[in-house]
Amino acid sequence: MSLAAKLRQTFDEDEERRSTRTRLLLDGGVRHGTEDFADITVHDLSVDGFRAESAMELSPGMTVEIDLPGIGVREADVMWAGYPYAGCAFVQPLLREQVRAALAESPVVWGEFGGSEDMTSAVSRGAAIQIAAAVAEAVTPPATAGETERPLPFGTRLRSILVINGLLWAGIVAVAWMLFG
Repeated sequence: MSLAAKLRQTFDEDEERRSTRTRLLLDGGVRHGTEDFADITVHDLSVDGFRAESAMELSPGMTVEIDLPGIGVREADVMWAGYPYAGCAFVQPLLREQVRAALAESPVVWGEFGGSEDMTSAVSRGAAIQIAAAVAEAVTPPATAGETERPLPFGTRLRSILVINGLLWAGIVAVAWMLFG
């Protein structure tokens, strides 16, 4: 198998199991079976799932019901857990409009706009919703039920990898030149 084929396989597998997540603070309820709802705080949310914190002991393989403002009651499978945190996948993915409704209910939203991983200051709820809506509309066409997000074209991903690799090697050569040249 060629390097390009291996890179494509790796990227496609990663992108198929993940969708864009938005960091927020959303209080709701979670229950397993017929138990009463326990408090839960969702820390990030996507159309496919969420990461949350709860006093309820969640374990992988468990199917739970989660009640979130703006979304309502939805079933989710616990994918990983490390008390008090857990990552869950919705049994039926949310629609983009449901994610927007949940964002509107969150008192704060931390965004990752412009590719920044370091943005940790709270953004006002209204501004964050407007930015998220504008970015979503500009980047993707309106979703239909059951539609999945498409990854970037392979050529774009490969060019990005090669450019970053070249920049890193140029930095290494420059440091070596300064030290030994």
